[in-house]
Amino acid sequence: MRNKKLGPIEVYLTRDQVNAMLTMLDTMIVGGYECSFGDMAKTVRDKIIKYGKPITRGDMEEVLIYFYDNEAEKLIALSSLYLALTARDTRDYYPEIGQRYRQGLGSSQAAEQKAVTQ
Repeated sequence: MRNKKLGPIEVYLTRDQVNAMLTMLDTMIVGGYECSFGDMAKTVRDKIIKYGKPITRGDMEEVLIYFYDNEAEKLIALSSLYLALTARDTRDYYPEIGQRYRQGLGSSQAAEQKAVTQ
């Protein structure tokens, strides 16, 4: 088995989406100034500002940004934390997650990881 490195993840965000994301990251920076979440949010925010490429497709203004796996991981973690802190009246999906593992039907390794290592 060879360990094949995954390439960067290409993400297109509309102007409204990137503004919402940067607002979320700014909130996390201010709110998490004494913990690692603030530093993590600042790192991701700075990358979007510095390396994001404004583009126009048709009449849509977008930003193209490439994230490496570890950066995407940070962004997902920050987004889920932000949503957990701000969302109201959420449904509890936890009991539904991983039923196949509880029934002994799956392995702990994701299908995507298996495909990469083969």
